[in-house]
Amino acid sequence: MQETEHDWLMYLLGPQERENRDFAARLEQETGLECHVIPGDAWLPPKRAEGKQAIVLYNCRGQSYNALMDKLEQNAADNYEDCHLLLFNLDPDLHIEQDALACRLWGILYNDYSFERQVQGIRAVMGGEMWLPRKVLSSYLHELRDSQHPEETSSKKNLLSKREKEVLALIAAGSTNEEISDYLCISNHTVKSHLYRIYRKIDVPNRLQAALWSVKNL
Repeated sequence: MQETEHDWLMYLLGPQERENRDFAARLEQETGLECHVIPGDAWLPPKRAEGKQAIVLYNCRGQSYNALMDKLEQNAADNYEDCHLLLFNLDPDLHIEQDALACRLWGILYNDYSFERQVQGIRAVMGGEMWLPRKVLSSYLHELRDSQHPEETSSKKNLLSKREKEVLALIAAGSTNEEISDYLCISNHTVKSHLYRIYRKIDVPNRLQAALWSVKNL
């Protein structure tokens, strides 16, 4: 895991407040993370202590496609730093995954996942990974390939330094920030700085889209 559990806070949001409180209690016991339940149907993550990163779990139970996309698009527009959004209790029949990926989403926990698998997904995101079904990633990659324009891609590629290209290649290989740090002999802070600059140069919002861009273009 790239940071210690003390570097993280967890927030549970969504209208199913009682279910969220029960789930938060189980998560605290299992992970040792500090879990906060935000009442009502709030969406914006609250202000956090400096240096803390946040896992934000939004309970999708009973939510429609349109309601969820409204919230996801708001999340993408607000662009909170160090905030890792996951949808949990998501009904796969909504078929929202492809559109959700464009909105700074880090993971999906379906409503048929066991508690153990949900915790596995949360820990993966804390380790710098995305937690998304392989079928969704493959479909998204095909769409990304179809939408790329060669002249635009070449221009973005030329903006990247040699080290940034190395970082991108490791992201595409599924490496966590900690693994990139060890492999390149750089600090975790330097890895994050590289990622920030890479996202801006190739105009992507998150790690997943950076990995897909790398697979296609490097």
